[in-house]
Order: sequence, then structure tokens, then C-alpha cells
Amino acid sequence: MNYLSPKNTEKSAFTLIEVMIALSVLILVVLSITTLTMYNVQTNDRNIDNLQAQYLAEQGLEAVREIRDSNFLQNYYWLSDSEELWGANLSQMGTSGSYYTVALNQAIDSEHGPWILQKVDIKQDDLTVKNTNFKRYLFVKPVLDKYGDSQNYEEIYVESVVKYNFRGQEQTVKLFSQFMNWH
Repeated sequence: MNYLSPKNTEKSAFTLIEVMIALSVLILVVLSITTLTMYNVQTNDRNIDNLQAQYLAEQGLEAVREIRDSNFLQNYYWLSDSEELWGANLSQMGTSGSYYTVALNQAIDSEHGPWILQKVDIKQDDLTVKNTNFKRYLFVKPVLDKYGDSQNYEEIYVESVVKYNFRGQEQTVKLFSQFMNWH
């Protein structure tokens, strides 16, 4: 058999144009995957912060719910007459409402509740939740009846607001609820 015959000298090969088209398609696929991955990472970061903000806002509402329920069980006024127990007296909010911060009490005992409330000025006071980049406050106001009376604080509106910064833009999560006296 003669391997040097003219029939075997023709080799099939890719031309330069075919190689460039193949590389272009490969580059487009790699860039698309990279862009999609970067978008997914950014979305994941945003979701993590948003979920944490949701949790902190829910925790703020739960704090007020716990204050109401435990005061009822201990025969205290439902909006906490005692500043020693909770750190702030919700019954002195006024008809236009007041702003509070809420934090977990590290020294829970029979004289101190699990939450510490503090009346704040939201324009001047530091609202940062300990060890985070989130700012949380509660807005509490009495619900007025159709005659404009607060019904001796038989029902309150509570709004839990959490603000945080995500890539230079301020994000806000707001949750609200109404609480009624149990008696």
C-alpha cells in the first residue's frame, strides 16, 4: 500500500473563518453564563438582606404582642404602665403616636421583661440594631373611633419599620398590625 499517493494527501482542516466563528460562539456562551451568575449572586445578596429585614420587622411586632400578652397575664395594664419592666411606657404615646426602638433584653428576670423599649426621636437618635447595618423603629399610635376619641387606648396601631442600605440605595421594609386590649 502506498501512503504517499495523491488520494491521501488531502487533509480535512478547519479554515480560519470556522475557527473564529467557533471561538465567537464559545465566548458568547461564557459571557452569558458569567453575567447570569453575577446577577444571581446580586439577587441572592438582596434576598438575604430583605429576609433579614423582614425578620427584624416581624420581631418588632412580636415584641409589642408579647408586651400586651405578658402584661395581661401579670395583671398589668395592657400597654405597660411600668417603665421598669419594659423600658418605656406605651400608654403615654399621645394621640398622634410615638416612635420607639426595641431590643432584646440580655438580663431577663422577674423585674425586667424580654424586650427593652426606648422612646426615640427618629431624626436624631441612633436606630441601628446591635451588630447589624439595619435600622429599626416602631411607630405606635392609638386607633381613634369615628368620633375622634382614642377609646382610652383600647386599640393601637403598630408599624415596625426596618431600613438598610443595599449597594448605595436605601431599602425599607414596613409591617403593621393593630392590637386590642384583651379584657
